[in-house]
Amino acid sequence: MELQFLLSKYGLLVVAAIGMIAHFLKKKVKGENVGAIFNYFKNHFRTVTLAVIATWVGWLGYVSLLATGQVADVFAVFAIGFMCDSFFNKYDKQKE
Repeated sequence: MELQFLLSKYGLLVVAAIGMIAHFLKKKVKGENVGAIFNYFKNHFRTVTLAVIATWVGWLGYVSLLATGQVADVFAVFAIGFMCDSFFNKYDKQKE
């Protein structure tokens, strides 16, 4: 991706979504199987939706108030997506 796109409003939204996906992948690396995580998405639709909405609100607030047009924006918005997924989606380990 071109840096100019990443620093645009919609590029930063994509980066926030990548932050959420990175938290998902962290859970996979820690040994939870993908089936258990997808079952969590199906069984806890409200918290997943809340995490997505919180990420969107965090992105909107950042873009509206704090965006500087520098590379630091990419890191900050990535952290917003990662943090929102981490905070609102507490994946339970399921023994199989």
